[in-house]
Amino acid sequence: MVAFLGLLMFFGWGPDSRLARFDSLSSIGGLVVAVASLVISARSLTLAVRAPATDPAVLLQEAVEDLAAQVLRQWQDELSVRGMGHLDPIRLRWSATGRPVMPSPAEVVGADRLPPAPVRVTRLRLAGDLDTVTRTLTRLPSRQLVVIGAPGAGKSTLAILLTLGLLARRRPTDAVPVLLTMTGWDPDREHLHSWLAGRLAQAYPALGSRGRYHPDTAVRLVDRGVVLPVLDGLDEIPEPVQAAALTALTAAVGRDRPLVLTSRAEQYQDAVRRAGAPLARAAVVEIEPVTAADAAAYLAAGQAEPVRWRPVLAHLTAAPDGALARTLRTPLMVHLARVAYQDPDSDPAGLLAFTDPETITSHLLHAYLPAVYTRPVPPPPHRGVSGRRTPRRYPLPQARQWLAFLAAHLTQQQTTDLAWWRLRDAVPSFRLALALIAGLVAGPVFGLVFGLTSGPRTGLIAGLTAGLSTALMYGLLVGSVGGRSAPQRTQVNIDQLAVGAMNVLAAGGLGLALGFGVGLVAGWRDALTGGLVLAVMFGLMTAVTYGTEVLLGAPVSLAQAVTPGSTLASDRRVSGVILVAVALMWGVPVGNEDGLVVGLAVGPAAGLLAAVSSAAWPAFVVARALLAVRGRTPYDLMRFLDDAHHRGVLRQTGAVYQFRHARLQQHLAMLHHAPPATQLTVPAGADHDPPPGPGRPESRNGSASPAGQKVQPT
Repeated sequence: MVAFLGLLMFFGWGPDSRLARFDSLSSIGGLVVAVASLVISARSLTLAVRAPATDPAVLLQEAVEDLAAQVLRQWQDELSVRGMGHLDPIRLRWSATGRPVMPSPAEVVGADRLPPAPVRVTRLRLAGDLDTVTRTLTRLPSRQLVVIGAPGAGKSTLAILLTLGLLARRRPTDAVPVLLTMTGWDPDREHLHSWLAGRLAQAYPALGSRGRYHPDTAVRLVDRGVVLPVLDGLDEIPEPVQAAALTALTAAVGRDRPLVLTSRAEQYQDAVRRAGAPLARAAVVEIEPVTAADAAAYLAAGQAEPVRWRPVLAHLTAAPDGALARTLRTPLMVHLARVAYQDPDSDPAGLLAFTDPETITSHLLHAYLPAVYTRPVPPPPHRGVSGRRTPRRYPLPQARQWLAFLAAHLTQQQTTDLAWWRLRDAVPSFRLALALIAGLVAGPVFGLVFGLTSGPRTGLIAGLTAGLSTALMYGLLVGSVGGRSAPQRTQVNIDQLAVGAMNVLAAGGLGLALGFGVGLVAGWRDALTGGLVLAVMFGLMTAVTYGTEVLLGAPVSLAQAVTPGSTLASDRRVSGVILVAVALMWGVPVGNEDGLVVGLAVGPAAGLLAAVSSAAWPAFVVARALLAVRGRTPYDLMRFLDDAHHRGVLRQTGAVYQFRHARLQQHLAMLHHAPPATQLTVPAGADHDPPPGPGRPESRNGSASPAGQKVQPT
């Protein structure tokens, strides 16, 4: 860092024009400060004039209604993507669990609602289906419900439908149900309410918009109990903290706050055992296995040629406890079977050749990607509104390879959230790679610039010296920064503004110290000049960076849904503005009639450094390029993920993607690590022609079908 600044001082502040340069710097710095002060004053005046005009209670109620509308749109769209917009979901039945995980009936419904003595109620009689779960929750005095079930039993689907059902029945005074996955919550470090407020601000950033609501709107919504958390996946947080999470939930919701929680049955029972007590007043219901009759009804519904399914339906009726019926006891496997045999030319009777559930499960998981990547994805109706681009056709081998790599990466990271800003973790030694790239780019540029500006005698030596030292120091500097590990914050409060002010002062102090130290090399007269100049520049750079984050970080309307693409676009916009602003701040003062070329080199370098340290997008670009070069992912990764989402392979939860089910992620991760001989091969021509459906011995072009090949169980 000192060497880099030393080069800047040596070539930018020569002895012939120090006073002239300092005068120019002072003028430009004063202009920047004046403009910034004017903008801040105007913004403060706007907020001050607007604040008393609207009652805070009215604004809070507007935020509640806007949040309800956004949640409704979000999960209606997700249901459509999951293929449930045109087809009724599989019939799910649930009943009060017989596991020792529920409080006493008196704690759940209240002692005054139980029959008088000597009648003793030992178990609540709760039962129903998807149509009655909403009514059951609203009738519970505490409105606390835990839904457990086997893997793939439909807990997430039930949570979505329950959220939509609560919104349909909601009155203006009712809490807004908000469905959130529990991934990322550490109950030992963060209170539930703080975590909820943070997730709300992240998923619905307009709640922190200073132009419409109070910056702390998300916190106020949680504190006042107007948010009904629907928490999906207690089993998705690390097992050692699941018991602590259960205890923290009991402490946070108490006796009067509503809550819905889902979990795998075995994990929830183990968490209750380790915690020593169940969730205080929550009724616990367990999803029952899908019956053979319900599976048969779903498989045959809406089929163009239901005659294809007659052998399978007859087998399910005749053998309701057979291998196929046992496999299809979860909605996940029923859905996989329907998708795998959606081709009208496929023969579902091929399923009858398998004799055990594990082999059938492996077969359906293997057949899933070939089925979804050979059907076209319809283009978006309004690209400008939806933000979607025209879908591409990805070759099956590549799509499977990319998805398998991503699944293996998530499994290694022990998470189900596929976040674009964490893609850097998939690159080995990412900081080192980032440092090498920065050094290789900056070194030759600075070497050429300083070589050309040093004259014919010393140009070669100066260029080599500047290039090597800049490559080393700039690479180390960028590598130490490493890039921001999360997208821009979208909520700003007084504490964060105070932190921002302290950052500006600290940056100014750093610039003063470095400038004074470097100035001593040239003499005492330059120490004060260099110190003051760099103090102003560092302070302004930090102020511009932080101010850009604040002004561009949040949308002004809840109609702007948070998606992985929208967070990436916002972060890219912020990083671009920071790069340009800082480049102008450093490049214009350094460059003058004698050093314009130097300014053109110094400005972009400083701007790029500020962008890397302040936004996640630059690091994502580097990580994406490195992975694409190695064939791990496509270069246009976000377009591929969006396509996988609309094919149903991925699901979207706010700003992150997840695989449709953890079982699919596990299967693909194992496929990534498996030897090529054990992986399912692709028929000839499958990348260009519609491939054969599973269970069909021969395709239209005569190539062997997947079901005609040996499938290795995983």
